[in-house]
Amino acid sequence: NTFLENYLTVVTCRNPYAREFSLFLYESDLVLKDLEHTLKREGKSNTEISERFKYLWLEWTSQNLNTADRGQHLHAADWNSTRPFIIRLEHIEEDYNEFCKLVGIERKSTQIPHLLNKRSKWADYLPDNILEWYVGEPLNRIHNNRSLDFKYLPYNKGEI
Repeated sequence: NTFLENYLTVVTCRNPYAREFSLFLYESDLVLKDLEHTLKREGKSNTEISERFKYLWLEWTSQNLNTADRGQHLHAADWNSTRPFIIRLEHIEEDYNEFCKLVGIERKSTQIPHLLNKRSKWADYLPDNILEWYVGEPLNRIHNNRSLDFKYLPYNKGEI
């Protein structure tokens, strides 16, 4: 009764914590750049700049992670019936290789290109593990905001 039974569904996903933090860096790039420039000119240390970045992160989470399941369109009935093949960004090469073998595709490139990486740009001011900045309300918000990600995707709360 459904065409889904005859097709392999492929899902690409990203760790919810990393996804929201990456979106913050992307949307805040110009603000962070201006802030960094101003604070460096004032002679502020990397630790002081980091604290200001963290403050902006906390503001961003209060404005952007305040609606449960923002942008999620996944329905439990659809998920349970299709059992998709999952390609995780954190394991993209490994998962894509497995997918290619599964469907009989020969890879034409040795590595999938990554076009944007704002995290490395701000590495001096960010924690090694972004979960350090997911405390209190930001942690509650991400768990509410991405509840379906934690329910259906291979990600555990509290793990990056």
